[in-house]
Amino acid sequence: MYFGADYYPEHWPENRWPVDAALMKKLNFNVVRLAEFAWVKMEPDEGAYDFAWLDKAIETLAEHGIDVVLCTPTASPPNWLIAKHRDILPRDSKGIVKESGSRRHYCPSNGTYHDYTRRIVRAMAEHYKDNKSVIAWQVDNEFGCHDTARCYCDNCAKAFRAWLKEKYGTLERLNEVWGTIFWGQTFTDWKEVPLPWYNPSGHSPGLKLDFCRFASESYARYQKIQVDILREVMPGTPITHNLMPQFLEIDYFDLARDLDFVSWDSCPGFGASPCSPAIGHDICRGLKRDRPYWVMEHEVVPVHWRPVNSLLRPGIVRLWTYQSIAHGAEGILYFRWRWCLFGHENLHDGVLPQDGQPGRAYREVLELAEELQRVMPHIESSSAEAAVALLMDYDIVWALGDHPDPTNRISYWDVLFRYYEALFRIGVQIDVVHPRADLSRYKLVVAPMLYIVDEKVSRNLHSYVEEGGFLIATFFSGIADRNGNVIDKPFPGPLSDLFGITVPEYDPVPESFDNSIVVEGSTLRASEYPIDIWCDLIELKGGKPVAAYSKDFYAGTPAITINAFGKGTAVYVGTMGKDSLEKDLIRWAAESAGIRLEFAPIDGVEVRPRYAKDSVYYFVMNHNAEAVDIAVPREMIDLISHKSVQRSTTIPSYGVAILKAPR
Repeated sequence: MYFGADYYPEHWPENRWPVDAALMKKLNFNVVRLAEFAWVKMEPDEGAYDFAWLDKAIETLAEHGIDVVLCTPTASPPNWLIAKHRDILPRDSKGIVKESGSRRHYCPSNGTYHDYTRRIVRAMAEHYKDNKSVIAWQVDNEFGCHDTARCYCDNCAKAFRAWLKEKYGTLERLNEVWGTIFWGQTFTDWKEVPLPWYNPSGHSPGLKLDFCRFASESYARYQKIQVDILREVMPGTPITHNLMPQFLEIDYFDLARDLDFVSWDSCPGFGASPCSPAIGHDICRGLKRDRPYWVMEHEVVPVHWRPVNSLLRPGIVRLWTYQSIAHGAEGILYFRWRWCLFGHENLHDGVLPQDGQPGRAYREVLELAEELQRVMPHIESSSAEAAVALLMDYDIVWALGDHPDPTNRISYWDVLFRYYEALFRIGVQIDVVHPRADLSRYKLVVAPMLYIVDEKVSRNLHSYVEEGGFLIATFFSGIADRNGNVIDKPFPGPLSDLFGITVPEYDPVPESFDNSIVVEGSTLRASEYPIDIWCDLIELKGGKPVAAYSKDFYAGTPAITINAFGKGTAVYVGTMGKDSLEKDLIRWAAESAGIRLEFAPIDGVEVRPRYAKDSVYYFVMNHNAEAVDIAVPREMIDLISHKSVQRSTTIPSYGVAILKAPR
């Protein structure tokens, strides 16, 4: 396991570096991240490179057995570069320049910036190509952070038009796909095609969707410029980028393709739902399902950027660290090593406080490090094998992102997260994957609000169920094609036969709405559930009802259906519960799909299995501020206490148990 922190030696005098390295060594740190904002330190003037200081920092760390992840510093172009080439600065949708003075102040499509990027990346790679302490590279830092995923400058307008011309070939085809005849917006020259600049009522959904794709691909192309140089000069050295999974402006499936492993920055904050970091872990693990991921910035102390930045209570850092390991993280680096005294983050704490002397955070990490030394040898051969896939498509995020139709009471992410919470509660590993991914390894696939369904997605889902899979999809699925245009078939379009239904109408309901569904038979735990947000009016075409509406003119019509298709089962959920519907539905589906659920769900208690050849390790994590008693279904051994556990055990507040049992 890689264990360490994000370190900024350029913030501190050189005589402090050995002190820091010695303190890190006591924590059993074996890696730190360096240099992601140090461009001006490495190239103080154009073409005048100075790596001596960084060489010394790396050497000091190496003397204490600490390797480095070295970062390309392109997230912060230096002021001398901005002064020479102001055209690299990005613009917002109103044409306002986003000035320098912080970070991420560049347009990812700017050719001039690409040239300077190539120079600094190549200079770094050539300088460190034989340095054995450099075990990995991080490209840039948090693409898209600070609302910078989309640039609206004139350079991007030209690049967007070229991108469209390559995609569509002719204006006639573009006009057809976008439906520009609506409101008389037909283009007669490529120069007429705008970016989605600020306008009175909003742009064509097709234009906005394609611009989101273009902007996302701009970062993937910009990342590849750096990746190609690093692979050329330092072949075999793995490359990553630190993602922010709940930033939805960049397609991480696309971005991850050129990376050797993915990493992400986890900053849940005290009081956050345990699902918040958990879904980030599972998104990142799903991006490269057969390769470990890292948490490159792991919250260890209060940040500075929330409305209220509360202290992390004792035990929470340990809890979050074990949560990361439980979900499959191979590397954990705490952000950050020491509280900085200046700059934008001068009130952001660190493993060391502002005075540089070990305090509570350091002592907690020290205790954890000693514990990990005992625990990790037992579980390093295990892996986080997911039995469930949750489908996520960035095209749907973008197609529905700022579109108020048909309701502003819910978003795609809201529905996705609701089902993730339900899966989280039953204690299974979850891969978040694209609808086109290979689904054959999963016993259960959940597809919330699958608004866009193209031929490849339809074929993939049909094949999965036909071969014996269990699929759940929800309302507002099968509505549009890959261009974002509504399909001219009964909803859910190409999935109708799979679910054995059609949806001739749907009803997005107001807050004053009062209705419920009545369950037929004993499928779910309750016989009736209050519902909200949405009601699909479903007609059966071979499917069978699971639950029906109790009120309104569609009382008695199906709300949830089930259909046998090939060897498998397809369930369609046409509404949204007010409280426990999704949780009960997911539990029933998991059991029906043959997933073994050993622990009864308890609010605030997360159970995550990791599997070895002959054993399973259940990470039981109490995110509550009070101790919780849990029932243990069979005799197990707690790896932390080394005690046998039978029938039940008590997990203290913010506590963790790792229970080993035969597989």
